[in-house]
Amino acid sequence: MEVTTVHPGELKLRRHRAGELQGTEAREVQRHVEACAHCRTRFKSFDQEQEQFEKEFSFDRFSAGVQRAVKSIEPTRARWIMPGIGLAAAVLVAIVVAPLLRPGPGGSGSRVKGGAGVVLRIGGGGAPQRLASAQAPEPLAPGERVRIGYQAGEHRYLVAVSIDQSGVVTELYSDRGSSLPIGSGDETRYLPESLEFTGNGLERVIVVLSNEPLDLAKVKQAAEMAYHAARGDLRQLPKLDVPGEQFHRLLFKP
Repeated sequence: MEVTTVHPGELKLRRHRAGELQGTEAREVQRHVEACAHCRTRFKSFDQEQEQFEKEFSFDRFSAGVQRAVKSIEPTRARWIMPGIGLAAAVLVAIVVAPLLRPGPGGSGSRVKGGAGVVLRIGGGGAPQRLASAQAPEPLAPGERVRIGYQAGEHRYLVAVSIDQSGVVTELYSDRGSSLPIGSGDETRYLPESLEFTGNGLERVIVVLSNEPLDLAKVKQAAEMAYHAARGDLRQLPKLDVPGEQFHRLLFKP
């Protein structure tokens, strides 16, 4: 009688590759992969997928002739690595990277097909790149940076701020005190710089997509009000009282 081999599902293999399985479950999957040529091939394909993905999405690619500038801002808050194009203050190193890239494996986790959405891509610290979770705080390793991507849907403006656990609100993306104009559409576009958050503890990134430009000062004030409403608990922060569609991601800084 022929014995049917039960192979681990793709999610379990991916979790094993990421080191998320523990104990007996991890050992069973590892033994299966070592003995099964089919699953070894599947495992290898994940490595190839990751390599291709990281070729397409670089945190460290410089454009020829870019002017480098160094400025300072509160050293315990956030450091920006960006081109000097009037998006936000605090330039550390001016870089230009491709503003339009295909979504990576795993999708956005925050988007209904045909609608708006936001992704936070994490990389630059030597570990494989990944998307920030939409359900739980995403831990950052030392040296890792963040790129913000969006699917605009029908929206035409974007503004982004972050707030740390002490209640300090920082502008991330705006245009001369107002929302940044963006093109509508369903494709994923990445804003043209990476951010490195300094300090430690929780930091909540808030991106607001809207049909009309929003005043940055009012967005920051709304973030401060939400912080006080949550009594300083960033895990419980409510949506900001501003027009538009908003997306929150919680990061945990080392």
